[in-house]
Parts: sequence; structure tokens; C-alpha cells
Amino acid sequence: FYVRPEELTAYEAGFKSTLADGRMQLNASAFHYDYDNRQSFILDEFNAVVLANIPKSELRGVELEFALAPTANLDIRGGVTWLDAEVTEPPTPTDLNGINPAGSIVKGSPLSQAPEVAYSLMARYSWALSDRLDGRFIVNYSHKDEQLASVADPSSMYGAIKDLGARFALASNDGNWEVALWGRNLTDDDAFTFAQTTFAGESMKFVQKPLTYGVEFRYTWN
Repeated sequence: FYVRPEELTAYEAGFKSTLADGRMQLNASAFHYDYDNRQSFILDEFNAVVLANIPKSELRGVELEFALAPTANLDIRGGVTWLDAEVTEPPTPTDLNGINPAGSIVKGSPLSQAPEVAYSLMARYSWALSDRLDGRFIVNYSHKDEQLASVADPSSMYGAIKDLGARFALASNDGNWEVALWGRNLTDDDAFTFAQTTFAGESMKFVQKPLTYGVEFRYTWN
């Protein structure tokens, strides 16, 4: 069936600044999005996920990011986003082309794919081991709050997702080769990374990849 194009009116204000004698970059923004006919995945009465229009909805939030170089060897970067996304005018049967949602969609219902808080942090340290060899160490962490995969489907809630990773590398200072040991999900979390109701009415969920590690080698021919 036909899904109407969505329309977006966006308002945004922010700033970019350089601080600490150029060693720090700080950016921030606040935004407000008004959607007309936002295209969203909705679970219907037959447990089928369909694309349909939400007459009116809004998303507002704040985003902050920074980059800091306290020394010549250390680089720290991070960011955080806060979102509030909700239906402001729920759909009627006409709006949904006869679709009956499995759950109720009312004013204030949360939108899908909109975690309330998400943030990340990365630190990288580099140093010279000799005249020809450099060492590099990177550690990163990210977090996303729980969120819905589909509107009107409480069973499609998944998250929160956390991931801690690290990478240690030895490299030639001319950039010709590098050997690295890396790891992802070092805390071995088992959060759900997606969820969806099946035709049988059961909740199908995808689990975060477990602790993963490996070694890689890169060589560049000039």
C-alpha cells in the first residue's frame, strides 16, 4: 500500500569552539525536528512489521562532542547525545490505510530507533619505541540506551548496548607496516542489539557478539 512522503522541519542552534590554547575542540548543538507523516515501522494485528505514516511527531535533543590533546602523544575524543522522540498526533485507521496496530499508538508514544542517551569515548596514545618503531594504544567505549525497533510493539525493545574495545599496535614510523592485537566487547556483554515480534507472536532477539579478539598485519608497498 501507499506510504506518503514524510516532511521534516528542522531547527538547530549550536557552537564550535577552540579552547586551551588550541588543545581542545568543543562543539555543542540543540535541535528540534517536527515530522509530518514520518515513515515508521509499525507492528500490525497479524504480527507483521509494516511501514506506515505517523501524522505528526517530534524529536528534540542535545549533542555534545569534544577532542582533547593534553600532550603531543595523547588524543582523547568523545561525545554524548540526548534524545526525546514521541508521537504528537497519533494515526487514525485512515492514516494507516486500514492497518490495526498490535499495540496502542497515543500522543506521547515513543518513536522507534531513538535511544534516550548515547555516548562514546576514545583515547589514543602514541610513542616512539626507537628510531624506526612506533607504539600505538587505543581504547574506546560506547553506550546506547534501550530503544524500540517498531512503534506499537513493546516486545521490540532492545538494549542497552555497551561495547569496550582496545587495540595495541607496533608500526614502522615510515608507515610501511603495522602489526596489531585488538579486542572488541572486552566485558563480554550479551545485550540484545535488535528485537522484533514474529508472526507467531513471539519475540525474536539478536544478541551482541561476544568477546572477540584477533591479530592483524598490514603492509604497504610504495
